[in-house]
Amino acid sequence: MSRTRRKSECFELIEAEKTNYSVRRMARLLRVSRSGFYTWRRRRALRSAPRAVARAELDAQVRRIHTDSNGIYGAPRIPAVLARNGTGVDRKTVAASMRRQGLERISLPPALPAGSPDR
Repeated sequence: MSRTRRKSECFELIEAEKTNYSVRRMARLLRVSRSGFYTWRRRRALRSAPRAVARAELDAQVRRIHTDSNGIYGAPRIPAVLARNGTGVDRKTVAASMRRQGLERISLPPALPAGSPDR
């Protein structure tokens, strides 16, 4: 088990039992620092901050539009669709959302000329 996994488990235990025992005592028994516990607790609270919630909602919208377009729409087109739906965001914001989610647009092959023998 990794050390960070072990620490987060200890911090979760301290959070659950802090009404029954002192944080100081549990931290000492579990061999973790009190400051580490309070830092972990603050970071966990920040995950539900308004900006994180708005980012998660935008990610869901971007993922839906990308999926509805069969992966063809990328960062240049998705902001236009979002603007039509009432959510105005920048192309760079959409690009960052796509990177976070590992989404990439599918590049279609260039169209062949009309008189091409391959048609």
